[in-house]
Amino acid sequence: MMLRGVEKSTLGVALVKPSQHHARLPSLSRTTVDLIAATDGFAEARKVGEGGFGRVYRCDALPSLPRVACGFAVKTALVGVGAQGLAELQSEVRTLSAACHRSLLPLLGVCLAPARACLVYPLCRGGSLEDRLYRAPAALQRLRMLGFETPPPPLSAAARLRVLRDAARALHYLHKLSPMILHRDVSAGNILLDECGNGYLADVGLARAAEATAGGSQQVSHLSTQRIFGKPGYMDSIITHDGQASQLTDGFALGITLLVALTGRGALGLLNACDDALEEPDTAESIAAADAGWSAAQAEELTRLVVGLAYERKKKRMPLADVLPRLTV
Repeated sequence: MMLRGVEKSTLGVALVKPSQHHARLPSLSRTTVDLIAATDGFAEARKVGEGGFGRVYRCDALPSLPRVACGFAVKTALVGVGAQGLAELQSEVRTLSAACHRSLLPLLGVCLAPARACLVYPLCRGGSLEDRLYRAPAALQRLRMLGFETPPPPLSAAARLRVLRDAARALHYLHKLSPMILHRDVSAGNILLDECGNGYLADVGLARAAEATAGGSQQVSHLSTQRIFGKPGYMDSIITHDGQASQLTDGFALGITLLVALTGRGALGLLNACDDALEEPDTAESIAAADAGWSAAQAEELTRLVVGLAYERKKKRMPLADVLPRLTV
């Protein structure tokens, strides 16, 4: 089913307008048959990703949706994923039906059949920021599945900054919605690239609307949680100690993502490993990935942003709105 009242993103696919919070999302006709046929029976050869929710497969066309040049990514629940997995899928549907930003990966279709629950997105043929940075054997295999016949060259400093800026803009947009939406799983693996190098914030299955709590003359927005969400290395101590997700915790995860992009290293233990440079940002060139071609000025500025988002004490942290103008190419 086509969406009513759509606009085009840079990927050239239909997006739900924010004013259509209650518009019906496209439901794939003959869902299970179409999806099985399009993915060759969810063949291993078509798998381009895997996470806690399930697996992601590529396909070129689906009868119920207009063809797009980039193809489709079909995100399908693991067999036996249970109520929690289905709840996260439904959360992703609700979030994306209420949000529309050019750097937020758009939802094109949904199948909620219990036996094969799926979400359909445009395929980001540039891969994830994580795969493009780490270039491990498994990452290169996923990139081959996306069409890279040979390993792509390392992302330049300018390309990394562009992708980071796009993702930060999408995150800021989610935070400005009413009610505010917290992503809760920002990471280099959840930022995708298209063929032109544009960045898209993806995987909002853990996103939730924040609770507004009166706090003096200001309004503090947060989400109380008893479950720990996020990826190791990207989780703020505010979540683990206080059980609260907020703009600050999303900002912390973005700060770690900036540091991952700067260094080309994994997130786990990265703040401690870069402690000296974070204390003295003018020495940041020493931790910058050599294959990106970072200038000393770029490395220092990015490190200062990391300090503001993820290294300062809670009350001194930098608002995301202040980060955006400084993420320049």
